[in-house]
Amino acid sequence: MKIVNKTQAELGISAQDTLLLLMQIASDKIDTIVPTSSSLNVDDINGFGLAILRKSVKMLDTLVFVCVRLQDYVVANAIVRMLADSLAVYRLIYASEDEDERIYRHYLYVKDGLSSRVDAMEHDLVYNGTISHEAFQALNDRYTDTRQSDKSVINHCNEILANHKYATSYPEFHRRTCIESSNWKYKILGSHRKAKNNQYTWKELYELIDKREDIIDCISSHLSQYIHGLCVSNILSNEDEDEFEPLLSFGMVFIGLINKELDRLLQ
Repeated sequence: MKIVNKTQAELGISAQDTLLLLMQIASDKIDTIVPTSSSLNVDDINGFGLAILRKSVKMLDTLVFVCVRLQDYVVANAIVRMLADSLAVYRLIYASEDEDERIYRHYLYVKDGLSSRVDAMEHDLVYNGTISHEAFQALNDRYTDTRQSDKSVINHCNEILANHKYATSYPEFHRRTCIESSNWKYKILGSHRKAKNNQYTWKELYELIDKREDIIDCISSHLSQYIHGLCVSNILSNEDEDEFEPLLSFGMVFIGLINKELDRLLQ
């Protein structure tokens, strides 16, 4: 079904061209805000947030390419879901107007991600002869350095979190949220409940980007079919151009949210 939004109708151009135009505007804003920002510095919280927005604009560019050039309906749906996840994270953590909360969630978020990678890299690499000794040594050195670097950053996050005001104001909450877990999705500040009983579900987080129940259900349930390779992802419809219009419309919603956040940062 072909969907024409107000902006597209006013400009008199196609959905993909409208989206690309708004993406270019977003990219220019990002470069204006922090041209040298990098998410490689864990203490650059603004840079981490901006990296999510920059990544999202790049993913939108890929979405347009997949919809218009490749016409890969499965991948397009998966991209929309990944965009929703990234922007929900941004809204929860980096768009927060409470600086204490923003800092606390940020370091929990970093700690959670790196801890998962360290766990996945628990075992040392074993040489099996399929590549040269030189190539294996180079790979092993990089593997070991990454693991050690991640552990160092995790220790740094723990130190920052241990000195955060929440650690002293809400010691039991801090123990359950930070020491026993890395619960950056916590729902109620100061709660004594276990982390798994005090966290937003992804469906609840999608409310941060769109409060319409049908849209939330589509993102959390329907799009998961394409992420996890479930039945619906194998039922291909007639993939003509109009089939991709709803997905590009999601893109319009997302770029609107991105530009709104960038305008807030530029104030």
